[in-house]
Amino acid sequence: MKNKKGAEGMPIGILVAIVLAILILVFLALGFTSGWSNFLERIRVFSPKANVDTIKSACQYACVTQQTYEYCCLPREVIYINTTDQKTIKGEFKCTDDLIRPSDCSMECPEGSCPS
Repeated sequence: MKNKKGAEGMPIGILVAIVLAILILVFLALGFTSGWSNFLERIRVFSPKANVDTIKSACQYACVTQQTYEYCCLPREVIYINTTDQKTIKGEFKCTDDLIRPSDCSMECPEGSCPS
C-alpha cells in the first residue's frame, strides 16, 4: 500500500488564474458601480493626456508660416486638465481662441477666410 498524504498542493497556474479572476471581478464591479468614464478617469491609466502645449505649438507654426486656414479656421481637439479640481476638459478650439492663441502672433483672420 502506498502512503498517500492527501492532495499534493495546488499548481501555481491555478493560483495565478484565481488571483487574476478576482482582480477582473473587482475591476468590473468598480466600473459598473461608479460608471466607466468616472472609473477610467480616476485610475488615469486610460485617461487622455493634456495636449494644450502641442496645440499651441501647432498654432505658433501656422502663424509663423502664415497658414491662414490652419490658424483661423481649422478646429483642433484640445484636452486640458484643470489643476484645481483635476477635471478633464475636452473641446474643439481654433488658434484664435484665448486658450491656445500664441501670445506673440500678430496674424489677423480676414473675414470670409473660412469656408462655410
